Amino acid sequence: MSLLEENIKNMKWPKKGLKIFKSDFDWWNNASVDYYQTVEKLSIYEEGYKEAGDIVSKYVNENKFFQDALIYPIVFLYRHYIELALKDIIGNVKKLLKGEYEIPTGHDINRLWNEAKEFLKQIDETNNPKELAVVEDILKQLSKQDPTSETFRYHIYKNGNATIRNLTSINIRNLSEVVDALHSYFFGVQSFIGEALNSVE
Repeated sequence: MSLLEENIKNMKWPKKGLKIFKSDFDWWNNASVDYYQTVEKLSIYEEGYKEAGDIVSKYVNENKFFQDALIYPIVFLYRHYIELALKDIIGNVKKLLKGEYEIPTGHDINRLWNEAKEFLKQIDETNNPKELAVVEDILKQLSKQDPTSETFRYHIYKNGNATIRNLTSINIRNLSEVVDALHSYFFGVQSFIGEALNSVE
């Protein structure tokens, strides 16, 4: 038997009766997907994408390996986290102002930030303009490279044009650190909104 045949023999193959979604005996691997039943469950999604991005980034940083392939899911995970965080902020501010949690649709980071920023100005007059400008600059950089959340999911658009242009290298450690800074800012915003919500309930 050749080495190739031996390797193929030892590989797992699809077989009849396999179920892709099920619980199993190793309970620590059973993830609860119905734990949060309210419409405000978006926060568990955003934290999941952020944590997954951190785990993969840490793998690259510690192993110094596979960075050229893993950069795509890392950026996608972080970008999706940021998108969901902005939508969650908007939803919570709408709940504070109008009594109903409602999130916007779409993937445009700039549009989501502009909506979130205007809401934040309504509820917190102490917002630091310099801090808002720094956050806005980071989000604009992200949006410029990935305006539709497709850049790091596919190598080309439907029209055949390359998704990544004018970018040759991304430092994964730096990327992770910048997203951590945004995470701290978003956490502070959500904490402020949470306190305001508690005071009116």
